[in-house]
Amino acid sequence: MSALMQRLKDKYRYSIVVFKELVKTDFQLRYQGSFLGVLWSVLKPLMLFAVMYTVFVRFLRFSDGTPTFAISLLCGTCLWSFFSEATTMGMQSIVNRGDLLRKVHFPSYIIVAATTMGSMISLGINLIVVIVFGFFSHAHYTWHVLLVPLNILQLYVLALAISLLMGTLYVYFRDVSHIWDVVLQAMFYAIPVIYPLSMVAHYFPLVSKIMLLNPIAQTIMDVRHNLLVPRGHPDRLDMGRQSLSFPHPLRAVAAAALARRVCIPEEQQQIRGGALVTTVNNPATDMNDDPNEIALSVSHVAKSFRLPTEQASGLKQAFLNWTKGIKGYREQQVLRDISFNVRKGDFFGIVGRNGSGKSTLLKIISGIYIPEKGDVSISGTLVPFIELGVGFNPELTGRENVYLNGALLGFSREQVDAMYDDIVEFAELTDFMDQKLKNYSSGMQVRLAFSVAIKAQGDILVLDEVLAVGDEAFQKKCDNFFKQVKDDPSKTVILVTHSMGAVKKYCNKAILIKDGEIIVSGDPGNVADQYSLENAHDLNYFKTKSESEKAYRFPNGLNPLVPMLQVTPVSPKICDGLSPFVFDVEYEYTPQDKQGYLGLILQDARRGGQVYDIDTQSHYLGVPIESGHHKVRFSIPLDYFNNSEFRIFATVRTESDDPEHPEFVAFTNDDFCCYFAVRNDRNSENGILSDRVLKFEQIEQID
Repeated sequence: MSALMQRLKDKYRYSIVVFKELVKTDFQLRYQGSFLGVLWSVLKPLMLFAVMYTVFVRFLRFSDGTPTFAISLLCGTCLWSFFSEATTMGMQSIVNRGDLLRKVHFPSYIIVAATTMGSMISLGINLIVVIVFGFFSHAHYTWHVLLVPLNILQLYVLALAISLLMGTLYVYFRDVSHIWDVVLQAMFYAIPVIYPLSMVAHYFPLVSKIMLLNPIAQTIMDVRHNLLVPRGHPDRLDMGRQSLSFPHPLRAVAAAALARRVCIPEEQQQIRGGALVTTVNNPATDMNDDPNEIALSVSHVAKSFRLPTEQASGLKQAFLNWTKGIKGYREQQVLRDISFNVRKGDFFGIVGRNGSGKSTLLKIISGIYIPEKGDVSISGTLVPFIELGVGFNPELTGRENVYLNGALLGFSREQVDAMYDDIVEFAELTDFMDQKLKNYSSGMQVRLAFSVAIKAQGDILVLDEVLAVGDEAFQKKCDNFFKQVKDDPSKTVILVTHSMGAVKKYCNKAILIKDGEIIVSGDPGNVADQYSLENAHDLNYFKTKSESEKAYRFPNGLNPLVPMLQVTPVSPKICDGLSPFVFDVEYEYTPQDKQGYLGLILQDARRGGQVYDIDTQSHYLGVPIESGHHKVRFSIPLDYFNNSEFRIFATVRTESDDPEHPEFVAFTNDDFCCYFAVRNDRNSENGILSDRVLKFEQIEQID
């Protein structure tokens, strides 16, 4: 029970922190850049009131004959402006802040609530103006004024509920915003804002009762009655209040709860990132028996996405796809049965090529995505940095962005206060924190974002490609920091990177992900070397050749004369350079009128360049081959090899009329060449071998 209560407290605290900061930012940016600024929140409804008063009161004579009608019109205008603005902006807020939701985990309904609350603040300012005007319009305020905040809260909850429902539809169908504009226009004339309800009740009693069933109309009427309309006035009608079984305020609350349930799936309402503390219940099988306590357990996690195959952002296309039975998407499996443990004090590396599933895994760990299978358990405070500077706004100052970013990570203003001086000092931006972020250079922005990332006081730090930032001096400072973190047994770091140097330098464990699966795990050096080999294998050397070179050097590829030609390793792919590298060349050859020869080519896959080619040896075509299917074993001494990644190609060639250019019959394509890496501490990382000291040796022919 105590763990559950702690979970609920953390969830509530985190939601409040993010909500407050988003409300502040939204209201601050709403009028930023305008000459009058926040005064527009007062002037806009006043100008609208002036137009409506002139048209409907002075010209059309829509009045109930009381001196408070004008101020009542102003009050109704302010309330309607709030409802219209809150629902429109709230509906679009999830889409407008979608980039934030994809990088930081927090409940999406907070964005909608914060946006509508920004409109609520403007309404509060407007109502102060209404009250002041009321004194000059001979309004008689009574104790009923105390009920107005409850009426306003009721209207806010109703606007929030509609925003959540419409926002969910807007994510899928952009037509919703245009439809809502029309609905708002129709609702405006169906609500007694510009005309008194007594006028409708006089001519159409049934219509007035139906109008009061509208919760928006009823709420606006309640505010005007409690604030302005004197008791006994004919417009002070209680029609429709008992027409529904629910009391009117509860209808709005029920609507908001239903909207939240419909819009936000249950699993997405759970905080798994930020400041949430969870307990490990069923850890996955670890790679070793490290006795330290588990900080993160990932057990049999799988994830897939639906990739759209049809454009269906509009209602028309969605309907047509439905009538034709077109799903409009295909399933893309991104992660398959991922399991590993990270123990406290680990510096854990996750590597893999783009599209392998690293970032998806990181977002699942951070709680941004929910796995369709498997479990993720976290012990401690997890601080994710999927992208540096997430949530940074160029219109805010550096100071304001630090507090905004901290709130999104789950830290209160008091906690950010405690970290603030260290963040600024590390970023070396003391003199610039009150400048807008848009005036920062790109390097200054990165330094500030990185400083927030590494100075955040969390137990588990999740970093996605954020190491190589800033100039040389700043990188040295970052390097010193990570060395300190590496030596701190209380800190755990999960690092996703393409830098194998960083993996070897900082990490004590690592995994390599390929096509959504872990193919190598354990020692970071082995993982880094295997990653380098995978990259070398995917580099197609022949694609770097010009079209004319390919046409001349390799005109045929594999063909009926040589239907099979491949190079396979016998020795381990990662070599220490102390013993030769052994490999086999398997071929199938149909003889012709000329003798066939087997040639070998060695390429440095990391630096580029052809290190060795059999035809660079004077008047030497290669190893004579026989007809049929054969396998030949070779070895190559590694005494003079520097550390790098290499690949071996095989060719079949015959003599030609030009002794300098033999005729090529076939070559191994990129899928059937052989890749290997040399890793030896005594070797250099620079330079390319010369073929003068390189020699392939045939060991035997295996039939």
